[in-house]
Amino acid sequence: MKKNSHGNNKNSLKKGLVIRMDKHNPNETLLTEMYSNTKMALENINSVLPKVKSKFMVSELTAQMESYGNMAKRTSELMHQRSIEPKEPNVMAKTMA
Repeated sequence: MKKNSHGNNKNSLKKGLVIRMDKHNPNETLLTEMYSNTKMALENINSVLPKVKSKFMVSELTAQMESYGNMAKRTSELMHQRSIEPKEPNVMAKTMA
């Protein structure tokens, strides 16, 4: 991996996820990754929710879905303001999630 002038990797690493920041427009890259990750979170919660028996866990997952839904909506709005087209997560990203 390439290092920047501070000796750090040019990629952001958080919880095992590498986000490659576009040096020309890091805001676009960040918004795109945020949108993609919130959509994947919604899909994953939606897929396990029918299998959950605990009322407490259903309540928790439902609250998380609402929070991720709000974040996806707000991120999408910010993207549209900047003429960035929101894209659904790709198949490979979904598989690795």
